[in-house]
Amino acid sequence: MLLSHLEIQQMDERGLRDFLAQRVPEGPGLDYKRTEYDASDPKGRSEFLKDVCGFANATGGHILLGVREPSSKLGVDDQIVGFPDGTRVAQRLEQLARTWIYPRVPGLLFRVVEIAEAKHCVVIHVPAGASAPHMVMLDGRNALYTRHSESTTLMDLHEIRRAIERSTTARALARQVAAQRLSEVRAQVGARAPALLMQAVPLIALSEPLDVLSDAFDAVIRGNARDAAGFDSSLAVSTKPQPTLEGIRGINFRDMPTVETQVHRDGYVSALYREIPLGPFHQEPRAPFLHPKLCEVMSAFAMMVAEVRSAAGMEIPYLIVGTLLNARGMYLGTQLRGHSDSDAFAGPFDRDDLNWPEQVCEAGDATEDFARNMKNQLYNAFHLPGFPR
Repeated sequence: MLLSHLEIQQMDERGLRDFLAQRVPEGPGLDYKRTEYDASDPKGRSEFLKDVCGFANATGGHILLGVREPSSKLGVDDQIVGFPDGTRVAQRLEQLARTWIYPRVPGLLFRVVEIAEAKHCVVIHVPAGASAPHMVMLDGRNALYTRHSESTTLMDLHEIRRAIERSTTARALARQVAAQRLSEVRAQVGARAPALLMQAVPLIALSEPLDVLSDAFDAVIRGNARDAAGFDSSLAVSTKPQPTLEGIRGINFRDMPTVETQVHRDGYVSALYREIPLGPFHQEPRAPFLHPKLCEVMSAFAMMVAEVRSAAGMEIPYLIVGTLLNARGMYLGTQLRGHSDSDAFAGPFDRDDLNWPEQVCEAGDATEDFARNMKNQLYNAFHLPGFPR
C-alpha cells in the first residue's frame, strides 16, 4: 500500500500535496481520475464499481478523484483539479459500492479533501481483504474484475480460482497459527489451572513487518489507553515489554505472571489471562468458576486489537479465536427464577477446554463487536449471572 489507512483518514490538502510531490505513477495500487465518477450515468457507475472491485480482488489500492496523473510537465498545482460538493460525491459512491459489490469490501474508505476555491478531491482507499473474490452485480449482469498494472480487466477462470484458494488458504493458515500457539500455552500453563487465551491472527500478509519496537507498540503492550479507559482487567503490564523472535511480549509480574500479551511483526495479537476467580465460599472444594470479570478481559482484548491496527496504520482483517483452557470441573451458571444465590452456579463442566466459535473481524469492522459476540455466546450457552448481553 502506498498510503496507510490512518494516513488517508487524516489526510488534508497539505497531506495530499505531499503525496503528489512524490510523483508516484499509476500502477497496480494507484489510479488517478481527473474528474469525479458520474454516479447518475450508467457508464460512470459501471466504471467506479469495476475499479473498486478490481483493486479489492488484487492487492488493494487508492483512487484519487479530481487529480491528474503526474508527468514531467505538471507541477502539484496543475495536478489538483478538484470538483464541487465532494461530500455528496463520496456519499453516492459509497452507497453504490454497498449496493452493487458482493461480498462487501470491508474497510472501503472515502476521504474528502477540501482544496482552494470551495472545491474538493476525494481519496478512495480500497484495502486488500480476506473476502475475495468480489463481484459487481449491476443491471442483471455479474462480473469479477482485477487490477493489472495500470488497467482493470475481467478475471479469467485461473484468477478466480486463485482468489478463492487464497481466501480459503488464509483462514486455514490462521487456524494453524492459532492451534500452534494454543499448544504452546497448554504446555506453559499445565493441566490444572484454568487460563483464558485470546488470539487475533491476521488473514493477510502485511506489505512490510510492523515496527513493534516503536513507542506506539510499547504503549499497546503496556496498556496505557486501556487503563485510562477504566478497565479493571485491562491486560496492562507493569514490567518493561521485552522483544522476542516474533515481536514483543509483556507480562504483569516477573514471578508467576497472570497476564501475558504479545504483538508480532506480522500483526498477530494474543492475550493470556490466568487470574480466573475461585468459586464462592459455600462450594467445597473451592473450584474455579466463570466470572463476569472475563467480560472485561474480552473488551480489553478487543481494544488492544484496535490499538494494534491504529499503531500499524492499517485495518488488518483478523481471525479471532478464544479458548478457556483446563475448563473441566469449572462451575458455570443457571439463572433460573426462584433460585437462591447458592444455586446460581451449575457444573462441573465436562470438557477440557471451552472454545468460542471463531469469528472474522474484517477490515473496517469494530473490534468490540467480536468481544460482544463472545459475551453473548457465554450468556446464551450457560445463562451466566452478571454476563451482559
